[in-house]
Amino acid sequence: LVLVFIFLFLMQRNKYENFVVMLYKEEKRNKAINMIERISMVAQQYLTGRLVAGCIMGILFLIGFLIIGLKNSVVLALIVAIMTIIPYVGALIGGLVPFFISLIDGSLNQSIWVVIIILLINTIDHYIIEPYIVGGSVNISPFFTIFVLILGGLIWGIPGIILFLPLSGIIKIVFENVEGLQPYAALIGDQRESIVHKNTWSQIKGIFSRRKKRD
Repeated sequence: LVLVFIFLFLMQRNKYENFVVMLYKEEKRNKAINMIERISMVAQQYLTGRLVAGCIMGILFLIGFLIIGLKNSVVLALIVAIMTIIPYVGALIGGLVPFFISLIDGSLNQSIWVVIIILLINTIDHYIIEPYIVGGSVNISPFFTIFVLILGGLIWGIPGIILFLPLSGIIKIVFENVEGLQPYAALIGDQRESIVHKNTWSQIKGIFSRRKKRD
């Protein structure tokens, strides 16, 4: 049903955009249009945050697998990194693949180390990567990032874990533009001066621009 709702919403998104604009008085409709543009950027910001988080997780797993001498470490780390698209539980689900590989083609001692690596990196993901990098990408505070992900999991399961964080970013933007709700936007928002995804994205673009100049 979640996928059906998203599909139907995207099919008629212009209708909902016009509805929001029509709620505002004529002289304030530019403000509504600006709000909609900011909301439309939330998905891109969230995906950028997830991409950065997935790369960090993949590198951490690769280092761990190489240290213990696990065969096909690069491929296995890539599989786990792809699964991190599912917040919090993705690393555990993806970690089952290297665990079973180590049981079949390795040793019991190596399998135990794989479990330790998975649990350790998953803990880092829970308390550092997810709240600060992914939550920062949609400008939500680390505390409310963790709270929203738990709430989403309780209500909708895995779809809730994936969708509730960008939805929170959208709600925050709406609160910022509705009179009387600004305090709530400040409450759930990230008060840091810089947003992680913007800095990271600028650095990535800078790397490519320097390469072009060299060429």
